[in-house]
Amino acid sequence: MKNILTGLLTKKMLLIVSAISCTTLLVVAFVHIYIVTTPRSDSYVNSQVQLARLDIQGTPSHEETEAIVSIVKKSVGVRNAIINEHDKTVVYLYDIGQNTSENIQQLVNSYLQQSLGNGKLHVERYIVPATMQGSCPMNARQTGLFRSIGAYMHQVLD
Repeated sequence: MKNILTGLLTKKMLLIVSAISCTTLLVVAFVHIYIVTTPRSDSYVNSQVQLARLDIQGTPSHEETEAIVSIVKKSVGVRNAIINEHDKTVVYLYDIGQNTSENIQQLVNSYLQQSLGNGKLHVERYIVPATMQGSCPMNARQTGLFRSIGAYMHQVLD
């Protein structure tokens, strides 16, 4: 009789401990997802800096791509510029009040026209498609189950 009682007690305790553990795990996961997906109120926004991209049209040599990056880096207000030679793109960061992407594009194109003179190379500004304007490109990929769960948790907790 004592063995049966002990067996029932341990099964009951095991069930209670399992239920408490699962509930705790579920609450922790729920709170974690809510915290991670909530925008931070103290996030740093610098509205005076703009990220821009130039697409190189044509087939540049390594020296020509380095010259293009050098011109962009030396432009007024440009903080940094990097090139992806494989994709023929130059990405740069500039101060809005000091320069514009149109000016930088014109500067690079005039250099290419003067140095090459044959129109072999020119650059074009990358313009963000209308469907992606005003949002982070990563948001376009957040579809399905995880976005639904995050939206539901924000609706419940807000």
